[in-house]
Amino acid sequence: MLTVLVVENSVMFRQMLVESLRREFPDVQILEASEGREALRLVDEVHPSLVLMDIKLRGENGLDLTKKIKNHHPETPVVILTSNDLPEYREAAQKAGATQFVAKGSASFQDIVGVGPCDTLNWGWWKSYEPKGWQSPPCPLREYRCQAVSMLTEEAMMP
Repeated sequence: MLTVLVVENSVMFRQMLVESLRREFPDVQILEASEGREALRLVDEVHPSLVLMDIKLRGENGLDLTKKIKNHHPETPVVILTSNDLPEYREAAQKAGATQFVAKGSASFQDIVGVGPCDTLNWGWWKSYEPKGWQSPPCPLREYRCQAVSMLTEEAMMP
């Protein structure tokens, strides 16, 4: 089962994002954490398919937490979500090992979870923002959706 961990200190934004993910992906397990210790515990126990990480958290910041996650679970994609769309934050996210960087104020829900059309398995919208050297790996949620659409299409075509 696909699992997404949302690490966000803002209760309102976290609830909005979690509810949107649950509505869009009812078969995906959505977990949430409001601070670093809780997030690390969940990553170690559950090994999520994707982590959506705020930078500003109580205690440890999201960039330091991303480094820890990537050190212990390098295969886990971590998307940094922040209200601060500044070049120095983007650079710090890249150095921390983040897979992607999304500014909350400029991003739509589709941008955050990469759930556009199934024509590609990478985050095409990211290309115009991608710093040199970053690679756009497949988005687990987009892959999940594309597989589900493909299975439903095949079933509908069966005699």
